[in-house]
Amino acid sequence: MKQFGRACVIVVTVLCAVAWGTASASASSLNLHRGSRGAQVKVVESRLYTLHLLAKSQVDRRYTVATVRAVKRFQRQQHLRVTGKVNLRTWNLVYAEVRRRTAPKPRPVPPPPAPVILGHRGARVPGITENTLRSMEYASDKADVLEFDLQLTADDEFVLMHDTTLDRTTSCTGPVVAQTLEYLRANCPTDNDGGPIPTFAEVAAYAAGKHLLIAPELKDNSVTDDEIAKFMAVIHDNNLSSSTYVQSFYPAVFPRLRGLDSEIRFVYLVMDPATPPSTITGAGATIVGPSLARLTATQVAGFKAARLHVWAFTASTSAQLKSVWDLRVDGVFTDIPGAARAMYHPS
Repeated sequence: MKQFGRACVIVVTVLCAVAWGTASASASSLNLHRGSRGAQVKVVESRLYTLHLLAKSQVDRRYTVATVRAVKRFQRQQHLRVTGKVNLRTWNLVYAEVRRRTAPKPRPVPPPPAPVILGHRGARVPGITENTLRSMEYASDKADVLEFDLQLTADDEFVLMHDTTLDRTTSCTGPVVAQTLEYLRANCPTDNDGGPIPTFAEVAAYAAGKHLLIAPELKDNSVTDDEIAKFMAVIHDNNLSSSTYVQSFYPAVFPRLRGLDSEIRFVYLVMDPATPPSTITGAGATIVGPSLARLTATQVAGFKAARLHVWAFTASTSAQLKSVWDLRVDGVFTDIPGAARAMYHPS
């Protein structure tokens, strides 16, 4: 009875091996040639059929002239000695070639989602001055969000300006806060286009008319409650609460803004990407804006694990645009929103 059981196991094993095309062959016994018959011949013929070297009707366990020709074609392809016979080497190479051709192709890894494009100061490209209406117009069909900086004048009006002084981007010199809005508009045209320094109200109205998102940066840590109220009045006058991301390096301003508007969102800017996520969320921000200079994929993952969106700054070259995409950030502040649009959305 035990011998009968053992024999059944052997028979089943052999049948399965043949069925799956994995019949074994030993160096001493394998010598298939014209006139051979049996399971090993069928295995070879089946594999030659898979390699499109033999017709399906010729897979019949008989080593005929058709089988010889198919083997010779395979041997020529593999630069083997052309004999039309199957020894162990030819057997193994046929098997390997079938495995190679029928192996499942790895699925291509899709690229990460393209980052949100924030037009840094609108755009900083030749012939266009940053933080101007012209820079906003240039970026409006390229960026997803218009980013700009705000400084206060002597009469507490918000104007678009990155630096605390007028020297770099206008015809005037000295601190922005030393001059009234009227004086700046009359005497300090911006470089390149010669237009007036735009006010926050003007840019907000432009964005509202174009249904654009905006990310104004409050750069003054000593901003007063009255100035906060004036800032929020511009947002409300243009119905931009749900379209505004207020950004700042000074998180103390966030709760003061939240007290005036529950819809507005905050971007906590940090120079050090190692800033703990709890610091960001504790300030009421849902987005962290880390410097790109030292940002790592591990830090990005840590922020995202804390349910924070990551908007990195600032990409000024195509290589940097590619690097932030590889880091899987959610958004990127970029001086060249046109290049970002072309890279992230080529269609």
